[in-house]
Amino acid sequence: MAAPQKLHNAQRMSAAWRIVEPLSNANPKVVMRRYNMNERQLKRAIQDLVDGNFKRGKNWNPQWDHDDIIHHPMDSIVMTDIENGSAKGADIDLFMDPDFDPENGMCHFKWGHDEVIKLCEALPYRLLEIVRDSKKEDDLYIEAVEFMKTPLFFLICKAFGIDSPSLLENALRCRVKPPAKTKTTEEILSVDTSTSEFSLSLDDFGFTGDHPLFGQTTFN
Repeated sequence: MAAPQKLHNAQRMSAAWRIVEPLSNANPKVVMRRYNMNERQLKRAIQDLVDGNFKRGKNWNPQWDHDDIIHHPMDSIVMTDIENGSAKGADIDLFMDPDFDPENGMCHFKWGHDEVIKLCEALPYRLLEIVRDSKKEDDLYIEAVEFMKTPLFFLICKAFGIDSPSLLENALRCRVKPPAKTKTTEEILSVDTSTSEFSLSLDDFGFTGDHPLFGQTTFN
C-alpha cells in the first residue's frame, strides 16, 4: 500500500462510514487500501464520525450542532462525482440544498413527518438513477438492487402510485451496456410483487426518528 496521505475530511468521513454503518460487513483492511489510510488514521476518522467531531469551516451552519439533527454521510460515488465536476442533475441539486455539507461530505437533517414523506417519494427515482448509471459490480448498484427486493420498496412505490416492476425494467433498458441476456423483473427481484403481501404502514419500519446511527467497530 502506498504511503498514507492527508485526506479531505469528506473522504475521511466516507471511509469511517463504510465501517460503522448499520449492517456493514466492510473489511477495515480493504477500506484502508481503498482510501490509502493506515489503521491509526481510520480509527481516528471513525472516532471523529461517532463523536460528531466534524470540520466546522466558514460554511458550517450552527443549526447543525443541535441535538435533534441527524448527520448522514453521503455515499462515496456521489462525492467522487462532485469532486470530478460531474454534471449529473442529482449531484448539482445537492449544492442548492441548505443541509448539504461538502466539507464533511454529508447532509445534516432534522427529521419530521414531511421530511420522511419527501425522502420516500424521491427514493424510487434515486434508485432508478443508480441502476441506470452505475456499473453492475459497483457497491451502490448492488445495494440498490438489493433494496428493490424489500417489502419497504414495494410499499413506498404503492403509496405513491409507482409501478415498481416497470420502474426497474425502464432502468435496465436505459443502461448503456445492457447484459447479454436480460432477466425478467421477477427473476431479478425474486419476490412476489403482489400488493396483497404488503399491507403495511411506514410505522412498521421504524420511521420514528429514533433509529440508531452507529454500531460498535472492532479491528481483528
